Amino acid sequence: MTDTVDVDIRNAINHGSVIISESSVTFRFVKDKTIKSKNLTYYTFNEIIENVYDTCSAILLGVVEFIDNNYESIVNNDSKVIAFHLTELELSLPGFVCRGLDDESINHTQLNINIETENTDRNYLLQSSIEVAMLVYNQYPNYEKYLINFHNERIVLTFVRFNKQEIEDMLRGDLAFDTCLKKSS
Repeated sequence: MTDTVDVDIRNAINHGSVIISESSVTFRFVKDKTIKSKNLTYYTFNEIIENVYDTCSAILLGVVEFIDNNYESIVNNDSKVIAFHLTELELSLPGFVCRGLDDESINHTQLNINIETENTDRNYLLQSSIEVAMLVYNQYPNYEKYLINFHNERIVLTFVRFNKQEIEDMLRGDLAFDTCLKKSS
């Protein structure tokens, strides 16, 4: 599967040793403690990129197809680990990454959701916590509490906790989001 990946070209690109001319691209890299280079026409380099892109696309498609074909057995597996990892993927966006779900609280009545975020705005974190809580509740409605922890190197420990009733009330429309935000702030 990785035959289309040229490690020497990858190393040259990652270490900034690429020289572009009118008709070709030259890649300089170290191999066996010697500086070597590869010179490729634009057409040849483009073919390499297309082949790597095709390989990556095929791998991703295979993984997605496997998950799609086996979703019920994955989610209904006695082990929550796989289901939790799938939920982490669903909750993650660039700059907002779910780093873990666990229910290691006393009696397993609380689901902990750990989020690493680039945005540290208080209102953004509060609104995000409501969205995350409702999304997670839809998949895991049997917990009494849902704790969302936000991590960022520029903020102290920040968390928002919802009980099951608050989330159900928000989903039914009996509790307005802004009321819940004021309650949580």
